Amino acid sequence: MFVRSLILKNFRNYRNLRIDFSEKCNIIAGNNGTGKTNLLEAISIVSNIRSFRNVPDIDIMMWGENSYHCRIETGNDRPVCFEVGCISRDGRIYKKAKIDGTSVERISDYISKLPSVVFAPSDVMLISGPPDTRRRYFDGILSRTDLSYYNCLMEFKRILSSRNKTLKLCKARGRINKNEIQAWDSLFAQHASLILKARNKFLAEFEPLFLEAYSGIAADDPPPRLTYQCTFPDPDAGFIEKFLEQSYARDLALGTTTLGPQRDDYIFSMHNENLFNNTASQGQKRTAAIALKCAESIIIDRKTGGKAVIMVDDVFSELDEHRRKNLLALIDRGNQVIFTMVYPERLLFNIGSACRLFNTNGRGEVSLV
Repeated sequence: MFVRSLILKNFRNYRNLRIDFSEKCNIIAGNNGTGKTNLLEAISIVSNIRSFRNVPDIDIMMWGENSYHCRIETGNDRPVCFEVGCISRDGRIYKKAKIDGTSVERISDYISKLPSVVFAPSDVMLISGPPDTRRRYFDGILSRTDLSYYNCLMEFKRILSSRNKTLKLCKARGRINKNEIQAWDSLFAQHASLILKARNKFLAEFEPLFLEAYSGIAADDPPPRLTYQCTFPDPDAGFIEKFLEQSYARDLALGTTTLGPQRDDYIFSMHNENLFNNTASQGQKRTAAIALKCAESIIIDRKTGGKAVIMVDDVFSELDEHRRKNLLALIDRGNQVIFTMVYPERLLFNIGSACRLFNTNGRGEVSLV
């Protein structure tokens, strides 16, 4: 599946826009601040309901407007129309998604239908950022490739919220009520166990792809190991429930659940056990972030049986010529690819003229060159 057409209304700096893409290679060129990344953001919203920039919808609406609308018409054996619309009314945000004109009521019925992967400069935060950045990232991949994981994760979050509310009530009373808290412990342990087992199973398949991608980009650099750091030494539900009981005093003092999947992390380390983030150069961190996204695109294709739309947002400007060529080779797997960059000559030199080239002018217009 690939994006044949993108139609926007009141989306950031685009009042009305239609772009027809090539099913293979596309380059969106233009000066900084002219709206190149906005186009990738629109595709990511239609693909995943929300922006890869993690910004509120109100900030995406064109200045002076109270709504936006994005539409993608795909090209494949069976063309599909995906739409996401958003409106601000009476201080609230309302969002709706449609497939072929039919409203989708549950996110689980929409995600993974139009898979996409975005390579962005901000991806380096997956390496150097806080643990919740990495948890959200890997949970996102798992949710798009395993619907049962998504449903389990959503239920776990509801259970966690209820357990934390109970802990806050106990803290206000100055004592733990075991009957109240244990009712949530059993449910917490069951869902946490499923999440931990799924994450470990996923990482066993994902890490080799990451290592291979890192070596493919920077062959002279030893790649960092990627491991899962769990607050529970055993993912068995019975063990988790016992461990939760042992942490009552600390949970009560803090008024929150201090152990569980919501506290875990994905650790990058060197073979001498030093943390990668503490010893790696900025270039090595950038390479690791790009390798993560390469592995993500491969595993999404493998799990969904399709071809994700790959979007590369001005990443090439931060790579030397050697690593630029290596990255091109890694993503050349038959997927539709959409690049954004200021200087398209850098890419055209490597891939020739087999790309559809667009230019943004900053006034909400995109022209085919």
